[in-house]
Amino acid sequence: MMFEPEDLAVASPATVSRCGMVFLEPQMLDWSAIMQQYLKGLPNSNPPIKPVIEKLCTYFVPDLLTFVRKKSKQIVVTQDTELVVNLFRLLDCLLDNLKDADEIKKLGAPE
Repeated sequence: MMFEPEDLAVASPATVSRCGMVFLEPQMLDWSAIMQQYLKGLPNSNPPIKPVIEKLCTYFVPDLLTFVRKKSKQIVVTQDTELVVNLFRLLDCLLDNLKDADEIKKLGAPE
């Protein structure tokens, strides 16, 4: 059984310890930490793409998050970290063929 509460405002310390939860306020985890973790997960056979992704994210993500918050209407309330995680899931799908060494050779990229 899995519960995913929005917050632990009414949970007692005993409840938290029994469930083995670790709760972080959304403000404590910046989107850049998620980016760094994603970059660590990229294959080592393709290092040239890591700095490019980092540079693009650093340039675009803050403005895109601001745009989502101020210029769009969200049906479901989201946190910045959730949006960034979904961004990297989509990016992962697009970069899927770069995880295979044979595919990298076909593209002419260095290993």
